[in-house]
Amino acid sequence: MLKKRLFFALFVLCCLVTFAVLMFWSDKNDSAQDVADKTAEKNLEGAVRTDDDSALNLDIKTLLLSQGEGGLELWRLNAEWAKLLKENGLIIVDEPRLVYFMKDRDKILNVRSRKGDIEQKTQVIRFIDSVRVTQDEKTFTGGLLVYNGTQKTMTFPDGCDFTDTGMQARANSFIWFIDQKRITAKGDVAVDFISSGDTTLQQ
Repeated sequence: MLKKRLFFALFVLCCLVTFAVLMFWSDKNDSAQDVADKTAEKNLEGAVRTDDDSALNLDIKTLLLSQGEGGLELWRLNAEWAKLLKENGLIIVDEPRLVYFMKDRDKILNVRSRKGDIEQKTQVIRFIDSVRVTQDEKTFTGGLLVYNGTQKTMTFPDGCDFTDTGMQARANSFIWFIDQKRITAKGDVAVDFISSGDTTLQQ
């Protein structure tokens, strides 16, 4: 009888000790989670700022976007700073840099400008102010470039300067049909030299 009482008392004591240990670890883990949550909130505040809580506009530091096609990366865009306008889905960017992978994959097209904006629904990207496009020996410079993701075109609606191996040109508007490797120039076209490359210039 005495042994049974001692066994029962020892059993109860073990249960109490186990319960105390579990409570201790539970409190400790909750505290660690609280610290993690506060740290995450602090980091988020440093990366994203809301100008207007009702509109839910977001300012994002260091933006990276990419789009794929046929299982391969089509283009990649990064920017120093971006503002996401929730109302219309427009993204306004500073210092955008676009890397576009050509259809044959062995050539890359680079675009850069001071400002820009992105319409995600229509797949339109506008590069604004000091626009520069380079691909091999081809260089475009102008004030406004519009990339249309559905038509795979790059358009300088306000004109630009174009240079290639052995030629220089200027026109009121340029359209680059990327997949077709064709450039169309319209309005007051001035050409100094004709290129013998694989891209044709049409007026």
